Amino acid sequence: MTLIELLVSITVIGLIATVLAATITVVLRQSPETTARVDTARWEQNLGTWLPADLASAQWPTDDDGDGLPDDPTQAVDYDLYSPCAEAQCTWGENVVHLAWEEGGVAIDVSYRYGQADDGTYEFRRVACRNGDCSTQTLVRDMPEPSSGGEPPISVSFPPDVLDTDPNGSPIVNTSGRRVSVTIKSMDGTELLSFTGGGTERVDLEPAAIQPPEFLQARSGCGGPITLIVDESGSLTASDAGKVQNGVRSFVSTFSGTPTQLQIIGFNSDARVLGSSGWNNWYDLSEQSVVDSLLGGSSPINSLGHGGATNWEDAIYRALYTESGQTYQALGNPANPAPEMIVFFTDGMPTYHRDEDQTGPESPEIPSGNVPSHFNYNNTTEATYTQFDPLAWYRAAWLLGQTQTRVIGVGVGTAFGMSANLDRDTTIPDSVIASDWSAPNGPSDGYSHPRALPAEVALGDLIAGNDISNYDGNTADRYVKVSYDGGWNAEAVAEADLLTTTNFNEFGGALDSIALSECGGTLTVQTRLRSNTSPLRETVGYEVSAEDMPVTEASTSAVNKSAAFDISTDGGASVDILLKPRSLDGTGYRADGWTCRTKNVEITDSSKMSLHDAGEGPAGGIDLTVAANEAVACVLWVVPS
Repeated sequence: MTLIELLVSITVIGLIATVLAATITVVLRQSPETTARVDTARWEQNLGTWLPADLASAQWPTDDDGDGLPDDPTQAVDYDLYSPCAEAQCTWGENVVHLAWEEGGVAIDVSYRYGQADDGTYEFRRVACRNGDCSTQTLVRDMPEPSSGGEPPISVSFPPDVLDTDPNGSPIVNTSGRRVSVTIKSMDGTELLSFTGGGTERVDLEPAAIQPPEFLQARSGCGGPITLIVDESGSLTASDAGKVQNGVRSFVSTFSGTPTQLQIIGFNSDARVLGSSGWNNWYDLSEQSVVDSLLGGSSPINSLGHGGATNWEDAIYRALYTESGQTYQALGNPANPAPEMIVFFTDGMPTYHRDEDQTGPESPEIPSGNVPSHFNYNNTTEATYTQFDPLAWYRAAWLLGQTQTRVIGVGVGTAFGMSANLDRDTTIPDSVIASDWSAPNGPSDGYSHPRALPAEVALGDLIAGNDISNYDGNTADRYVKVSYDGGWNAEAVAEADLLTTTNFNEFGGALDSIALSECGGTLTVQTRLRSNTSPLRETVGYEVSAEDMPVTEASTSAVNKSAAFDISTDGGASVDILLKPRSLDGTGYRADGWTCRTKNVEITDSSKMSLHDAGEGPAGGIDLTVAANEAVACVLWVVPS
């Protein structure tokens, strides 16, 4: 090549590079949807790092006037004048969300604030004060400017309680609990990002997702971490254990496809977590492969057995505490969450406590004087499975009383319908039984102080936080019980402390009713790759509409693989909805098909699910029927465009 040819080549290459660079710049500048997706993912990621844990800890303020808003206007509302301290970082901008709670004697105040930074851009910051010692984290930079009226683009609201009804027209559940929706809008009012924190807990605000970076974008109260505790003690027979296994499988099937994380703890003389040799193990029931493994022939559910004593305390400890002895609530790690609800199944009374057998470290020390003298006795023979141990009961009750997690008990079997004879089955002296216990006399069995304490009262008082020694034979107003009467009243189950049945064949129905009280009448949507079934990381918006129902929107993305919707079922009738994805333009993928399931069974009935417009194909959405007594989960399958 001559020198002239070389110079010409260099010039041409330079021109091509310049043109390509200009082309790329123009393409990027002319793709606002690309920028919007990047912004949305970044905002969701940053907010998802802090907001779920704060919502999990926050103590819900009172609403005595019943208007759906806190009586204290500074609590968790758009109260722009609130500041957690007098320092500059606390008064910067304006308050958008205020959450407060107490943790280990430390008063914690968190203010989410919006304002203008020194460089003229707008930011969203989290200011956290612990007993007045405050710090700041910037969560979102380059936010939209305020509206022309000066309103910040980020707001918080409280979705109304979700009321569903069964096919007979009876209301069945308030699934939403206490929830907070956070919305970011552009200057023209267009919604850029909206997600809801909340879930099954009915007292405290709870996170909607527990596995970072997958933050659930929800229009639903369905979802969150649930721990199922299962009795494996020797009072069960082999037949009973088989029916317990079937019931747990049914529980998994009912939740399948929903954004629910499930942990299963089995216990007898001590506790264990199913499916892992580690301390905890969460199953993501939105993953079909996980559901299939739990329902398959090699499932750890098949290992649930019978034998040994009954150590309620160790099972409760395993559900609430980490291996190092710290509570999950205090840990605040979304990857190792505190359960939003504990379902506690047993067929009898506690006979062991953690001083006799335990897993992990010692229980927290019970403060001096917190064990009444009439509790400080054991059962007559520690190895006897069926005898009542008062100290074991009190230790379990004290441990459970340290949390505000919702707990619902399930008492099953003939043993659960029996009573302990305090004189025969415990080491409590006769004089203490006579003076400090109110239980009525049962059959004497040759004993002088045969006070009878029902197993039902032991579990009901544990859940409700009562002192079992003042039971006088009347259970009215002690706890809320629902008994099997040919079926389960789902409305009552949603508010119950305790479900009871003498028949192990009804155990699965009891668990199903609890699952439906959380996720009945809901729809969960995911976007997945046809090639390998993994979630699509690009943002895809969905909208749900129906007659007499406003359009509801949510999206899936890299940080929220599930979008969940509550579907109104007024009057108990099924609701016909249109589920439709927004445009997939810019994602690099196109819609290829839909799959919907309920109770882990694919919906193939065209009268219940069909393409909305055959001409548009899967991209046009589907017509779908959702009933109050089912949780529907759908997947939009996509392929490269």
